[in-house]
Amino acid sequence: MNKGFTVVELLIVIIIIAIISVIALPQFINAQDRGKQSQTVGNLRSVGNALALYHTDNNTYPVTISIDTVKSTLEDGGYMSSVPTTDGWDQTLQVVSTATTYSIWSCGKSNGDTCVIEAVPKGVISVFTDQIILIDSAFVQYPAGAQN
Repeated sequence: MNKGFTVVELLIVIIIIAIISVIALPQFINAQDRGKQSQTVGNLRSVGNALALYHTDNNTYPVTISIDTVKSTLEDGGYMSSVPTTDGWDQTLQVVSTATTYSIWSCGKSNGDTCVIEAVPKGVISVFTDQIILIDSAFVQYPAGAQN
């Protein structure tokens, strides 16, 4: 008696594994991007909270367009020990801060290190490439629900 698998049996197993991979891979990638998006929201919130503390103590925000200036100001002042300067996709956070207001945003997935803030924020976003925007401690454009 012959012991072993036939070519047809092996091909069927390979086809089943390929189908399962095609179904599972996009979900895995989507889960990774959701995690990076959550990290971005957390980074923006942390910097925003530290800027609010700075404003409480100094009655002004640091005037800058550089996340590096915000980082040194907050770390030197003891407001945060380590200020995040990148989003979940390792792209530089963008910032515009005047004495009375600030905006911090992420360009989103695959949009590069520099982008102009949305003129009219969309509120809830559903695409990973959309910006995530925090203005004066409030998210005006943020992820919620299923993302693409």
